[in-house]
Amino acid sequence: MRVSVIVPTYNEADNIVEVIDRLRRALSGQSHEIIVVDDDSPDGTWQVARRHGTGDPAVRVIRRIGERGLASAALDGMAAAGGDALAVMDGDLQHDEAALPEMVRSVLDGGADVCVGSRTGESGSFGDRVRLRHWLTAAGAALVRRLLPRLRRISDPLSGYFVVSRGLYERTAPRISHGLREYKILWAFLAGREDLSVAEVGYDFRPRGGGETKLSAAVLLDDLVNALVLRLGRAVSPLFVKYCLVGATGVVVSLAVYGIGLAVAPLTDFFLNVSITWNRLRSDEGCRATGR
Repeated sequence: MRVSVIVPTYNEADNIVEVIDRLRRALSGQSHEIIVVDDDSPDGTWQVARRHGTGDPAVRVIRRIGERGLASAALDGMAAAGGDALAVMDGDLQHDEAALPEMVRSVLDGGADVCVGSRTGESGSFGDRVRLRHWLTAAGAALVRRLLPRLRRISDPLSGYFVVSRGLYERTAPRISHGLREYKILWAFLAGREDLSVAEVGYDFRPRGGGETKLSAAVLLDDLVNALVLRLGRAVSPLFVKYCLVGATGVVVSLAVYGIGLAVAPLTDFFLNVSITWNRLRSDEGCRATGR
């Protein structure tokens, strides 16, 4: 088996048929398998994928019950895969499958340990996405590179579209804590080693198909927490890091409120004195002047 494509899904019933069909066309010239790893989606994504793949041994569906998480789904799919190259891509049609053959060649024929699908590198783009998305990605990438210097070797460290060699997976997987559910599982492969050969292939980031985005403030917080855990070491609990972040946020808010209070208090005193104290004094002086 040349390549296994792992597609983690949750509520992607509107998109999964098109994702499978596009992957079939993109990989038609080489032996491949498509592994849909679904977290028991309420919309029945796993059922849609299973029906669509009936009669095609290249399409496999794993339904996970009682377990959630993009990273652990990717890891479970890799554990079940038989390919020499292991690809991970989203099931929402945003990742361009046309870039996948070149990414696979970079790993299997070019000798790269990892090939990252990049939106920000050469020939990559965010398509028609609003400029705010570009700014947020740039800010997030800068922060991640500060926390995890080994990610400086790629232009798009926030990418969720990548291919790793089977050798790298087998060397790295035992050291990836299953309890640490990195939203960007790519970090776990890149952050642990300096001697990796890393390639990039640019692609155009497309608008989501159907369904709703999974990106949220909670996901962004998990990204930050897991970057900190990878930087500090696995002995540090993600829960402990979250606890510290929440505590630090409380301190910042308290200091901000205290600082605002220090700035506002003199102004409040001044205006109250103008309207009450000094106004009263002027009134009393006026009364004495007029003999009242």
